[in-house]
Amino acid sequence: MRYKTKIFILIVSGFVFSNCGNEGAITFLDYPNKIETKIDTIEVSYISWACACPNWIEVDYFEKNPTYKNTDYSKDCFFIEAKKGTIKLPEKHHTTYNEVKIKLIGSFYAENGISRDYIKPTSQKPEHSRVFRYSDFEIIKSTIEILKKETNISEKGTSLIDFQNIINQIKEKTMPVIDTTNFDNINAQIKNYNTKQIENLQLDEIYSNIENVVFKFIPSYKLNISKEFITIIIIVHKGEHELETILINYDLKGKLIDYKIIAYDEIAESMFQKISQINNTKLIITDKVWTNKEQITITEFEISEIGKIKAVANNL
Repeated sequence: MRYKTKIFILIVSGFVFSNCGNEGAITFLDYPNKIETKIDTIEVSYISWACACPNWIEVDYFEKNPTYKNTDYSKDCFFIEAKKGTIKLPEKHHTTYNEVKIKLIGSFYAENGISRDYIKPTSQKPEHSRVFRYSDFEIIKSTIEILKKETNISEKGTSLIDFQNIINQIKEKTMPVIDTTNFDNINAQIKNYNTKQIENLQLDEIYSNIENVVFKFIPSYKLNISKEFITIIIIVHKGEHELETILINYDLKGKLIDYKIIAYDEIAESMFQKISQINNTKLIITDKVWTNKEQITITEFEISEIGKIKAVANNL
């Protein structure tokens, strides 16, 4: 029997975004079982979505349709799964853009599901999609960059791959969160962000005097407030005597949307302190000043559906 050979060309690609699934664990009920009889030879590429989603796509879409890159191509992505663990694709080809094509030989499952090899990047479970089970693979060197120019560079010119790497390394906290970061409870062992990471996070747009003051930026945690934007919290050393914590929202292309200082401590006079409570889109900040007596100001903020932060009430 002669099988038709179908060739897809895909490129190991960078960081882009898609709609996410629901919260939950992957179980055996999510795995497809019935395999199609047709054998395909496909050349595939990895796309690193910022959520739990299938990660592989046919490059034919991009080559045959110049405007396809501007569409929501997440719907055309699929999972891959090794027939045996001994022929499993190396993990390094799942995470980085390295200008290769990966040839796979195998078949699609007849029903949609989730790959047995899929590892969730978040607490969310991806929606069922096509799954390709391969029995062999070959790494093919290539200089094709179909997706790179359109999906890897943000409006400021910073790399979305680098931005994604920064975000992935930040631990996620479950809300509600009470942030009381100060000189007594900060973890001094966490490594500061370097110049390139500061540029990718556009921290120089927040701190315009970054070249005149000794700043140290340290990752703290991230929050899953919305699927429409990314929220991270960073600790900032301003010289030796000031410490503040800032909440920053970015859009799905890594562009800065808005920010708010949510915690503050200083050891020069020990007169000022700021703490906060974060619960989904609600942010409550408490400012304390010690002079002759303690003065407390409480301000409530709302985080909009596009990531903007706006005060809604004072002196709660």
